[in-house]
Parts: sequence; structure tokens; C-alpha cells
Amino acid sequence: MMSNKLTFDSVLLIGFGGPTSGCCQRNNPCLGLGHESPEAYCFVSEILARRMKGSSQPDRNRVDQVVAHYTELGGFSPFNQLTSLQASALSSEIGLPVFTGMRNWKPFLSETLSEMIEKGHKKVLGIILSPFQCFTSWEEYQQDVDEALGKLSAPNNRTLDISINYMSGWSSDYGYISSVTEQIMASCEHWSENRLNSAHLIFTAHSIPEVAAKRSPYSKQFAKTSELVAGQLGKSFYLAYQSSPDTSPIPWTGPDISELIPKLDRSISTDIIVMPIGFVCDHVEVLYDLDQEAKDLAEDNGFHFKRVPTVGASDMFIQFLAQKSYSENEAYFVDAV
Repeated sequence: MMSNKLTFDSVLLIGFGGPTSGCCQRNNPCLGLGHESPEAYCFVSEILARRMKGSSQPDRNRVDQVVAHYTELGGFSPFNQLTSLQASALSSEIGLPVFTGMRNWKPFLSETLSEMIEKGHKKVLGIILSPFQCFTSWEEYQQDVDEALGKLSAPNNRTLDISINYMSGWSSDYGYISSVTEQIMASCEHWSENRLNSAHLIFTAHSIPEVAAKRSPYSKQFAKTSELVAGQLGKSFYLAYQSSPDTSPIPWTGPDISELIPKLDRSISTDIIVMPIGFVCDHVEVLYDLDQEAKDLAEDNGFHFKRVPTVGASDMFIQFLAQKSYSENEAYFVDAV
């Protein structure tokens, strides 16, 4: 545990969220009534509706397709549970309460912020759980927090005595690079040096619309982070995107991992190492899109598929978040003390 005094009194981990058992209570009647996986159906429908920004109804075929992925994995996502593990580990490391607030599922940001206010927390460090930055993975989360605070202050023009400052981007920080490298090395610890050196190494990140990539550092950060990790490993590497919609009126970033795998040279190696470097915990985009679809494709093409675990609540990643929290402490809060 860090002994140095921190001037913020709590931390808020801000994430995408995933469906868990039980109604989210956003809609009456529930959107998922009558469906095989009601929570997943509600979750996916709300996300796609939000992306459409009210201009039209979400594509029902796309909703059904994504919900089927959740159904195959039991109807739920481990995202919230895994984020809670990260929060518990970070709390133990820095000696302060660490809360989780989600964009798309309970605990919603408004619920968590209400709890934090009731408990008297006033100076909060917000950590957005996305290594790469574009509007939907970074600025929109800050907007979500502002909207949640706005709703909490609305009754009787209530004044909220709380400030939230955000940890700066960390995609190229040594601690994150080393955390990823450690995950890869641990996954291949029983491999010979020759096998590891010759294996095809693929880094993946969630695909985003090309127009969003042109307006943000997302793709450049993805490439730089991958380069730094590969440098620690002394390996060449490939970049691939994943989880883009099968049909879309606009182009998304590529190549998709499904396009890359069949092009790999089996004469060099029949091993593929896949590191989902754009994710910090194993959720459905990893568990289905990689562990099932990409793995099946790799095996159909004669490859052995090794998917590296995301950094999750690994000791090195949590220690990195703790150290970065401390290093940014004065920059964000010293004027408020």
C-alpha cells in the first residue's frame, strides 16, 4: 500500500459495462421481455439505439446477432465482475475507496456517483478503462459523467460538492507496456525460445469507424503501444482490428483479424499469439470474437491459436495504475488543497 498521502479521497473506474443477471430497470416494460437472454437483449438494443442517436431504430438483425454471442456465453458478461476485481485490487494498493461506474449497465454512473456523494467523497480521480482514445472511448465517458452529475443536481438546483479529474492517457506508459509484455511471456512460459521467436504475434483493438480514426489518436496509439510491447519482446508483429459490424453503411478500421489470419505464412510458424491490447479485461468481444470465431478460423487454416489474457487485475497492471494515480496527484489536485 502506498504510504504517500493522496489529495483525492476516492477513485472512480469508468467502464462500458456488461449485462448481469436481473433487470437493469431502465425501461418499463423491459425491452428484453420474452427473449431467451433478456438482459443481453436490453443491453445490446440500448447500445445500438444510442449509437444511432435517435435517427432511426437499431438494426434488429444486428441486435439478434450480437445477443446470440452473449447467449452462447450464458447470456451475461463478466465485464462488471472483472472491473470490480480491479477496483478491489487498486483500493488495497492505494488505501482509498475505489468505485466502479458503467455507461451501459448497473451500477450506472449516476448510481455510483450518488453513492459517492452520499458517502462524502469530494475529490475523485476518474480512470477511464480504455487505453486508446477516440470520442466513444474517452470524451464520451466524460460527457456521461457530466450528464449523470447534472441529473443528480437537477432536483431543486442541488449544489454538488464533488470534483472529478481524469487520469491522463496511458497507452504508451511503461507500466502498461510492461503489464502487457508480462501477460504474453506468462502465456508462453512453457514454449521454447525458438517457438516463441518464430510465432506470429497479432495485437488487436476494437474496430472503429474510419472517420472516427481520422479525428482521433486511437489508431496511432494502437500502433505505438503494439510497437513498444513488441520491442520488449524482440518480435515482429501484426496489427488487426476486431468486432466491427458485418454490415455497415460506413467503412471501419482494418484489417480485421479474420482477414489477416488466412494470409499468415505457415512455413514460418503454425503458432499464432493474439494479444487484445485494446481491452483491459476479458469480456464478450474477447471471449466470443477471439476465443471462438478467430480461434476456429485459425485452426481451420492449420494454426495453433494462443490468446493472451488481458491485463485485468494482474499485479503489474494494478501497481501501474496505483503509481500513475500518485504521480498525477499533485498535477490534478494540489490547487484544491
